[in-house]
Amino acid sequence: GTWIHKDGTVTVAVTDSAMGVIEVGWVEKRQGRLAFEAYPVQLLKSGKWVFGNVLDQANTGHYFWARVSKDGSQLTLWVPDVAKTKVLVEKAVLPGTLINDGEDVVLDELSAAHLLVVTEGVALAWEQPLVFLRLMQ
Repeated sequence: GTWIHKDGTVTVAVTDSAMGVIEVGWVEKRQGRLAFEAYPVQLLKSGKWVFGNVLDQANTGHYFWARVSKDGSQLTLWVPDVAKTKVLVEKAVLPGTLINDGEDVVLDELSAAHLLVVTEGVALAWEQPLVFLRLMQ
């Protein structure tokens, strides 16, 4: 369906329900022209939480991710808090690497124990959710 948020709209289509893959697309203005962007998103569940994972087109093997919560016609995303995640990596609580002079964090493969740390909500930017409302199916 079509979803609206404070910066615009996105359209979501299920592309592989068995694998939990959706495609999210939107139109943006680039160099004075309209351009369509679309990305596959893999939805993964850990306990009661669902995460959306998008492959970073610029860095092979890197993903952007967020916690996803759907409540009727409202969809809420919480992205990682980079500063909190950075501390967890520096203390070896989560496996990963600091990149871009410590400005970004790349997490390595997470074990079940690591996912528990993430699902405790320690490393998410709770104060800045991205909220979408469904316009149409």
